Amino acid sequence: MGEEQKMAVLAKVASVLNENNITWAIGGSYLCYVKGVDGFTGFNDFDVSTSGFDIGNTIAPLLKKLNGFQSYREKDFCEGEIECVLHEFIIDGVSFDFGDCSSFSEVSLEIADSILIEGVSVPLQSVKKWGRYYKSMGRPEQSAWCEAHVG
Repeated sequence: MGEEQKMAVLAKVASVLNENNITWAIGGSYLCYVKGVDGFTGFNDFDVSTSGFDIGNTIAPLLKKLNGFQSYREKDFCEGEIECVLHEFIIDGVSFDFGDCSSFSEVSLEIADSILIEGVSVPLQSVKKWGRYYKSMGRPEQSAWCEAHVG
């Protein structure tokens, strides 16, 4: 799927979250890509942090309106495809295993910036914070790219 199609899906998701007054922001590879961090030449998914909501009871049902989103874990994390684009949702403040069973990090939602996609506001987290997350995930290369970007 091309970048333009992924952006259209993100705009739909953003509309649903914004219309339902959910505090959220994009992080991860898309954040780094859109901010021009060297090394991030593309993105495969959207990492979405949310604030103070039970994903299983609040966010996943809203997203089901967008092509059958299915949640993976009920309380603190869920992932699923919306129109063939993977979205991962992380609740603010939870300890989250980033793929390495021995590595945990505190995810917290801080909105550093925002962009407009198809006229819809998309809040963004900070590259600096995601550099720390990548480090705790055991991804030193991505962490270094973020650190170099923020100087």
